[in-house]
Amino acid sequence: MKIYILPFFIFLSSFTYSNSYSKGSLFHKYIESTGFEGVVLVSEKDKILFHNSYGLANREHNVPMTTDMSFILASVSKQFTAAAILKLAEEGKVDLNTDISNYIKTPESWKGITLHNILSHTSGFKHWLFDKKVNIKIEDNENSYALEGYELEMLESFSPIEKRVELLKAAPLVDEAPLGTRKFSYSNAGYHLLAYLIEKVSGETFENYLKKSFYTPLKMNRTSEYKMTKIIPNQASGYVIQDKETTKACCYRYSHGAGSTYTTSKDMNTWIDALLNYKALTKESVDLLFTAHTKVRDDVFYGYGWQIGKFKGFDRVWHTGGGFGYLSVVDIIKGQGLKIIILSNKDDWDEKESTLGKLDKKALELYLNNEL
Repeated sequence: MKIYILPFFIFLSSFTYSNSYSKGSLFHKYIESTGFEGVVLVSEKDKILFHNSYGLANREHNVPMTTDMSFILASVSKQFTAAAILKLAEEGKVDLNTDISNYIKTPESWKGITLHNILSHTSGFKHWLFDKKVNIKIEDNENSYALEGYELEMLESFSPIEKRVELLKAAPLVDEAPLGTRKFSYSNAGYHLLAYLIEKVSGETFENYLKKSFYTPLKMNRTSEYKMTKIIPNQASGYVIQDKETTKACCYRYSHGAGSTYTTSKDMNTWIDALLNYKALTKESVDLLFTAHTKVRDDVFYGYGWQIGKFKGFDRVWHTGGGFGYLSVVDIIKGQGLKIIILSNKDDWDEKESTLGKLDKKALELYLNNEL
């Protein structure tokens, strides 16, 4: 592991404990031992227990990481899309259990599919519109390109939302069992469709509706939707681990509605506080976010944009995200008001257990043992 010698004032400004140093130092030493790079925030209700940054925000220019850096959340973004749908429901503009053909034009194969189905990944929609195993050929007036694997994923991601919706309409369902009996099948494409529907119903862009409904009233001034051309202050650059070598990530996908939100650890903490205290949505809506609507595997279930389960007997809701240089974990132990936020710009997702998963588990164990 490389050791970065940072100026002493930077280290002090980013290393924050509100309890005893000995408790925070246990977690700090563990994090350092993993080679993690990014930001970790742990809070209990309105009290920050741990907040620290590690490694570099930009390797090319040797920029140290700080706790106010912003990161792309990848699939952790889905909770914001789900919350926006529930906000529309609170406003009386949508019904979660009504056929989505009431809001947008749909093919016959989608008959009966509801917002509830899409939110809980029981719609039967594909995960990605392009199959990574399928090769395609693109030709223009001068060149011919053969694309496969993740190049197809990127091509899908760069398509406008309207184009992606049209592709989804033309794609076959992966599960054609009667609605209500379809199994959990994770679908980024479904959440792209939700973002499109939000725009059609609200009459606003997806980004503006989220800003008006959540980011501005909650003063989440460092949170918005990622675009490749947007200048994002203090954004950590993304890197990917390939064959144990760190490489620069290229071209984060514009995963509209499914993984396009960027934020900071502080803004994310503000958001979860707002959910738990019913400042962003009503209690009824928050309960729907955190209800186990469908089974994922064993003792893991899916709500709306959140996974549901238990950790050593405690009720737990969480979600992970990753891709193209960024990883994120957001974890909540509801009864204790515990919030764990881990944001990284070093993507080691292909490992059997990512570094973030290890840190999340360690933070939970230390907290429950009164060591954090």
